[in-house]
Amino acid sequence: MTPASDLEGTAQVKEALVDELEAQTKDLPVRHATAHRIEPTPEGHEVATTDGDRIRGQRVIVAIYGCA
Repeated sequence: MTPASDLEGTAQVKEALVDELEAQTKDLPVRHATAHRIEPTPEGHEVATTDGDRIRGQRVIVAIYGCA
């Protein structure tokens, strides 16, 4: 798969990949939230959070993790 952005991950383990991505995105505003729903819009996407906020952006990065 070819990324549609300038971000590139070459690491083979999760921790190193996270470090790579953080270094490449350090100047970007990041908002951490739990998404309830992601909807397409004419301008990009709108994320409805579990707190009731709505976040709009051209692109959305979604991270999924398991809880023990």
